Amino acid sequence: MQNSTLRIGRPRTGAPRDSRIPPAGTTLTRQWKGREHRVEVLMKGFEYKGDRYGSLSKIANMITRGGWNGYVFFGLTPANKKAVA
Repeated sequence: MQNSTLRIGRPRTGAPRDSRIPPAGTTLTRQWKGREHRVEVLMKGFEYKGDRYGSLSKIANMITRGGWNGYVFFGLTPANKKAVA
């Protein structure tokens, strides 16, 4: 007979939504090298060209083939803004 453990507690709700992310249904638009790129904000994640992603940075790096921060690339955070401790 196997030992099993029943865990009782609060259901996991995940981390709170980042305040830089606009409401679900918003379309983020960015011009890059003469092409327009559109990303739809979902309740959980983002949609780009019919595929879902959990990170704006993943999308930004696919577009640029570089090391962009997704919030900066899509204009949701100023490039020179420093984190406050």
